[in-house]
Amino acid sequence: MRAENGHPSTTPGEPFQRQDVLACLLLVGTLTLCCGRHVLDPRCGEYHDDAIYLSTAKALAEGDGYRLAHLPGAPPQTKYPPLYPALLAGLWKLWPDFPANLPLLKGLSLVSGAAALALAYLFLVHFRYASRHVALAATLLCATAGPFLVQSVILLSEMPFAVLLIVALWRLERALASPPAGAGQTFLDGVLLALPYLCRSVGIVLVPVALFLLWRARRPVRWTAAGIAIVLTPWFLWPATAVMAFKSDPIEGYYTDYVGWWLSFGLPALARVVSANVAWVVTGLPSLPLEGVNTWLMRWAPAAWRPLFTVLGAVVLASLLWDLRRGRALPACLAAYLALVCIWPWAPHRFLIPLLPLTTVYLLRPVGQVASRGIAVVCAILVAANVVALFETPLVHSRQESSVASHSGQPVAWSSYEALFDWLREHTDPDDILVSEVDPMLYLYTGRRSVFPVVCPPQSRFYNLPVPESREDVPLRILAAHRPRFLVLTPYFLGEPDFDRWVATLRERFGRRVREVYRVPDDPRFVVYRLDYPLETP
Repeated sequence: MRAENGHPSTTPGEPFQRQDVLACLLLVGTLTLCCGRHVLDPRCGEYHDDAIYLSTAKALAEGDGYRLAHLPGAPPQTKYPPLYPALLAGLWKLWPDFPANLPLLKGLSLVSGAAALALAYLFLVHFRYASRHVALAATLLCATAGPFLVQSVILLSEMPFAVLLIVALWRLERALASPPAGAGQTFLDGVLLALPYLCRSVGIVLVPVALFLLWRARRPVRWTAAGIAIVLTPWFLWPATAVMAFKSDPIEGYYTDYVGWWLSFGLPALARVVSANVAWVVTGLPSLPLEGVNTWLMRWAPAAWRPLFTVLGAVVLASLLWDLRRGRALPACLAAYLALVCIWPWAPHRFLIPLLPLTTVYLLRPVGQVASRGIAVVCAILVAANVVALFETPLVHSRQESSVASHSGQPVAWSSYEALFDWLREHTDPDDILVSEVDPMLYLYTGRRSVFPVVCPPQSRFYNLPVPESREDVPLRILAAHRPRFLVLTPYFLGEPDFDRWVATLRERFGRRVREVYRVPDDPRFVVYRLDYPLETP
């Protein structure tokens, strides 16, 4: 059955044509045109995780091991898998001058985003999951959608993960459709199936699903399992050293202990997580690639936003489940991935972005089945809406503005961050420890190790769940343990309300021992306080 009728075939192997090369060039060019200039932005750390990735990459490049170099004591990094930081470390060694090297480092995300789109298009066409028109429309929407573009110009692992995921899926599809291969090829297949997990923890879902599909298809799995085991065993053992660290020290445990952090929710909270995440997944799958429609509805018809995207999300899931009934690899892996995301205690949109080139096909394929010529018109309208949204809300602001707004909704000038960095470099010693909500960013730009002492778990941040009372004394214990000299207040969006309240309480309790020593002239929200020990109530 040919792909042009809109139905996937159970026999992969659609030959590539010249038009497929042109489609890939169009996708790469569109994504580069929409966001490529933003790799020149001289900032990193506004998303927190990006600075963590880069600080660990810097530690690797400088021979200090896989450590959270920005934290006091530089504990081992046992939370994020090492493949993406290792790639950044290789680039850092080529050009170790930070922040001048940011264009090279961010270029990895840009190249990966472009490669993910091209590979997704070729995968969908070759294995007949969609017609060429539908595959191009789906990937072109991603190439113009703000959420996908942002991940293509910042230092996060989503785009390299997307590339590894598609490569692994490609090999799995080939293994299922071809005669049994020899030991060498099946071992290599196991290595490729394991690599997504070494880039992002959620990639672990690919391993059991792939082994099950190969076993059911009566393919030999011994050497495939051996390849998986050799790649993953070291990383399984490394995080095991920090299991349940979150319970004993929720500050350091937040950075090092996925398992303890997840178990801290408990079963009652997990029910709230699942219900919220299912709703986010259903609406996120269609709204993320349809950024133009999303922006327009939020502005002019907010009451229609949830009903429309709930219906469209149901279309995506129904189309995916239809393929799942046929026992094919892509829908099986996507379904397992989405199931894990639904129980993972974090807002799921970042997890969905690497999937968008693949899941958006399930949104557009019904249109292609009804009217194969109409898909071009639909695609043109939706892409135009995405481009308009990019012009109305710039992907990344000018060099003089930060791309992150504070909790108050006011923009933050990057020049204010630069003034703060200059003051800290001049008025603090290299061994001084800082307290800040942008701790890894301060380390990268000033060389000062920092810690964020306020427990701001996703229970309260995303799910309106209470934080356990036993953690209320944690910030003071952190101050006593590390004796930081300066407390740095910035308008940062994630922990801003909790941190602001804690700082106000600290100043009220200890009076002049928490004294202001600097405030950025152009933005009074940037404040530095000196902590004079011993901290005692006046």
